Amino acid sequence: MSHGLSPKIRRFVAEYLKDQNGTQAAIRAGYSKKTANEQAAQLLAKLSVREAVDAELAKIQEKAGLTQERVLNALLKVAEIDPRMLFDKDGTLLGIHNIPADVAATIASIESDDKDGSIKKVKFWDKVRALELLGKHLKMFTERNEIADGNGAPVVIQFMPANYERAKNSPSSDDKGL
Repeated sequence: MSHGLSPKIRRFVAEYLKDQNGTQAAIRAGYSKKTANEQAAQLLAKLSVREAVDAELAKIQEKAGLTQERVLNALLKVAEIDPRMLFDKDGTLLGIHNIPADVAATIASIESDDKDGSIKKVKFWDKVRALELLGKHLKMFTERNEIADGNGAPVVIQFMPANYERAKNSPSSDDKGL
């Protein structure tokens, strides 16, 4: 953690990393409950504090092995799961211990028969949601509110307060109306 920060601010950073709740982190770091929300906002707006938080988060992510690549690969597994992988070549459902790890990672829940423990129902994580998140990562579904002319140049529209009577009587208005 950055040593250029005061001990109280370093404590705030450490507390913030626990739950990323600025107000509660400020209170736990010793700031007044009455002003904790404002203090947290001011602290998080400071570049030095933001850099300290980001550096610590990066360390946590690295230690956990959390990378964009791992997240994307996990989403891709869910998006591309082939349910046939749960069955052997005779069409018999595999036992729980025989399901390949990459297939097991795509399963949200399994229901089994209480009597013999055989699998009755397998539910996968939401494939459409995984595809949606992958598409968002690729910026495929970005909404755009742009108007362009025939050459692709943006069209600028200026809005001004309307005053019908003044516009109707102005010398630039014609008989066709507004």
